[in-house]
Amino acid sequence: MDIKIIIFRRYSKEKLVELQPILDELYRLVFKFGGFVSGETLVNIEEPGEHMIISTWNSIDEWEAYHQAGKVKELCGMVDIIIGQHTSHKIFRGVTSESSPSTSD
Repeated sequence: MDIKIIIFRRYSKEKLVELQPILDELYRLVFKFGGFVSGETLVNIEEPGEHMIISTWNSIDEWEAYHQAGKVKELCGMVDIIIGQHTSHKIFRGVTSESSPSTSD
């Protein structure tokens, strides 16, 4: 079953000039790893400095191979330094009727 990685970042428009080449490189690298399905970047309308990236991967193992790769870790570290905070991410999976939590407590 596919998984979704939700990545949260906050940064100003002014930081984007410095960030863009790094973000572009991270995007290019994703295609060198198996398992990447798709990605989408969203900007909060009410808080334009808040960005959410949703990427879909075939498996957690394939996501981790990308996320733990040396160059990816280096670039993510550079992003965190520029924005002045740690980028957070969470891993989600879809829920089907077979895998949904029990509702009878």
